[in-house]
Amino acid sequence: MEGSPEDREFYPEETLEDCLNFPEIIDELNLKEREAIIALAEAMIIEIYEPDIKDKYRRLIQALKMGNAADSSSQAAPMIRTNFPDFSISVDGKPVTIKPLVNTVSGIHHPALSSIEEVQLDQLDRTQSHKYLCFNRDPEQRFWINLIMFVLIKKDGEQERIMYIADWYVSSNLREGGIGSQLQEIANEAAISNNCSMIFSTLMPDDPNDIDRLQAANINRGFEIRTIENITMAVKKL
Repeated sequence: MEGSPEDREFYPEETLEDCLNFPEIIDELNLKEREAIIALAEAMIIEIYEPDIKDKYRRLIQALKMGNAADSSSQAAPMIRTNFPDFSISVDGKPVTIKPLVNTVSGIHHPALSSIEEVQLDQLDRTQSHKYLCFNRDPEQRFWINLIMFVLIKKDGEQERIMYIADWYVSSNLREGGIGSQLQEIANEAAISNNCSMIFSTLMPDDPNDIDRLQAANINRGFEIRTIENITMAVKKL
């Protein structure tokens, strides 16, 4: 990774390995380079079964996404009033303050949104509809939850907001301590405070045997479980 961003040679596979060993390199990458490494890492992580290595890839992907969110310009999308406050998470009885990083992205293209039958994409004004990315991360990167709030502007001018839990993670040494439930509450509170009509997520556990447990946990939180083309969704209307 030598030379200026304009003249250096970029090899995603080599840069991915460098970033795993030296995370500070992430700050030297541009948006396009980070996107290339994210795509490669997300493709590779599916085939990784060793927990420590999988966690290392997860932390790298999250750091790359945070870098992109910090660098991305939001001027292409209209700004509307939103409410993504700081949250406090209890970790072993001690509070940890989570300060969200939020940015606006034009367009609403996302495969998860097309799976929600209540959303009629042909009735939307695609030029005005947009989305907010909200990253809620522990400063030590031990846990996080990433949200996408879709702002759907219909052709008749009516507006609807829908919250999507894009990704959440708790490091293995902190599981069973209630952190996951607290992260879910962050998502729920963010959806309510932003007047969302719905909150949903895609259920894709690392271990397929966990799907029943994950479905039961979401049902207990008031979600409806749907299966659409072999994709399991948890959906709750607010």
